[in-house]
Amino acid sequence: MTKKILLLLLSCCFLAASHLPSLAAQDVLTVACVYDAKTLDPHITNDTGSHLMMRQIYEKLVDFDENLNVVPNLAESWEISEDGKTYTFHLRRGVKFHNGEEMKASDVFFSFKRMLSPEAAAIHAYSKVIDPDSFKIIDDYTIVMSTKEPLGAFLASMNHGFASIVSEKAVTEAGQDYGVNPVGTGAFKFVSWAKGDRLTLERFDEYHGVKPALSKMILRAVTESTSRTIELESGAVDIVQDPPGSDVNRLEGNSGLKVMRMPGQLVYHMGFNLDKAPYDNIKVRQAMNIAVNRPGMAKVVYRGNATPATGPWTEAVKYAVTDAPQIAYDIERAKQLLKEAGYENGFKAVIWVPDRKEQGDMATILQSEYKKIGIDMEIKVYEWGAYIEALKDPEHELYIMGWSGGAPAPDPYFFAGPKFHSSVVGSSNRCRLNDKTVDSLIDRGAAMKDGPEREKIYKELYVKIEELLPWIVLVNPDQIFAAKKSVEGVDYGSSSITYYGNAYFK
Repeated sequence: MTKKILLLLLSCCFLAASHLPSLAAQDVLTVACVYDAKTLDPHITNDTGSHLMMRQIYEKLVDFDENLNVVPNLAESWEISEDGKTYTFHLRRGVKFHNGEEMKASDVFFSFKRMLSPEAAAIHAYSKVIDPDSFKIIDDYTIVMSTKEPLGAFLASMNHGFASIVSEKAVTEAGQDYGVNPVGTGAFKFVSWAKGDRLTLERFDEYHGVKPALSKMILRAVTESTSRTIELESGAVDIVQDPPGSDVNRLEGNSGLKVMRMPGQLVYHMGFNLDKAPYDNIKVRQAMNIAVNRPGMAKVVYRGNATPATGPWTEAVKYAVTDAPQIAYDIERAKQLLKEAGYENGFKAVIWVPDRKEQGDMATILQSEYKKIGIDMEIKVYEWGAYIEALKDPEHELYIMGWSGGAPAPDPYFFAGPKFHSSVVGSSNRCRLNDKTVDSLIDRGAAMKDGPEREKIYKELYVKIEELLPWIVLVNPDQIFAAKKSVEGVDYGSSSITYYGNAYFK
């Protein structure tokens, strides 16, 4: 072979290689999540773990921009009637579901009707809001619906996971198995789900929006917080949610990793079953409220990556009382209140918690604090899915849970309505609060447009809830993620329903 021919062959090989995709480029994102999903059917659950995973699959009529303003998504525009009750949505054309079907107004109609079914209505308040007889399909890309009363936060609520648009054909064909065979319009489509382990998604090449840089996304359920840290440090995952506070400093000192910390919307609380004695006695609730050392709890459980909670929603949410004082810690006064309530010698109690370290640690601290005032509290731990089911039992006593409003929009309607309105007692209202004043304030505030009057209503509601004490608020954790330094583009937001579809590796 002559030298000239050899050089020509080498040149051709170089040119061919230069046109091949880079084998070193990473395009599979693996995330260690706090919880596994209960189901991948958006209309039959309200748990954070499920909605986090489903957000990567489904889309809604609207979305939020970086300033949390409502912007078009599957609906490209809309009009609102003069009375503020009727909405005409104009749908984006050419949007494909993952099964290849084009999204039409009939799918939106089907999705919302399904969302209002008795099974779905049992876990959210939309059936109290939307008029089920108001739906009208004008054409394939135009649909009209009305609320029963004006609802200032209605458009924002359309970005809740419950408002996900599903394929009528896919749901009908899958029947009872739809929750493990999801079909959405999002940038990623379902591949497989090994419950308790991982959900695998792949890029949907017919996505109507900007195509993702990722080819696959793997969402792993790693419920033990220290294990999530180890998975990241070992390189097995690219991002972790909620690393334990004890690990944050070490992660920040790792040159290959980065830690993102932002004020969160999450309120950890201990809920009472107000239908059961002795928790139906306000003095008992007041005693248990002031027997909690919240600064100490924030320091011990979160290593300072949390603030002591002062009210039912955080300052990241509209109309919070931003100058609320720290809740007193007064063991002697707590003993006196129990005596006045007729429980001078204390009582036995049972608290339920999910199998998550932080909530278990909070329960252990409460157990120790309450022992000081004569309350002998047993801790009962549940796997997350079993925990959510167990709390439907009206026989529960005490429980620990986090609440971030159930929607990305920082609006008090989403915080108060699902947790304190009497219409959802026994479902998302697990404390079983049934108070006419609270119901009235929630309903009046919901119907108003944003402004001074709405602010007045919700601040009054904030104070009323603190007065009634259906919850004992504990801590507001910072929203913390840790990731490889090469990961960019994630929409972390200030809620726990993070979107990973825009991620890429630099």
